[in-house]
Amino acid sequence: MVESLIPDAGDIVVVATTNPDGIATYVLQIHPRVDRFLMATREQAVSNALSYAALRRVQAWLLETGQDFVLLEGVRQVGAQT
Repeated sequence: MVESLIPDAGDIVVVATTNPDGIATYVLQIHPRVDRFLMATREQAVSNALSYAALRRVQAWLLETGQDFVLLEGVRQVGAQT
């Protein structure tokens, strides 16, 4: 079975970008909603994303500017689709 290359609805994504001042920013987003939560550091963002993924039984992803989605951890049960 091939893993999807993009997040499914409900998955959590750490969006890593650089603001206009050149400062790195890390935002948590529940895919595909527009709700976003700013995190102080990359470590904090990834830690929160992994905790959320384990709690909700979804996948955690990283998206950096100009890159493809990278799966951080997948805990979704196979065959759990409704």
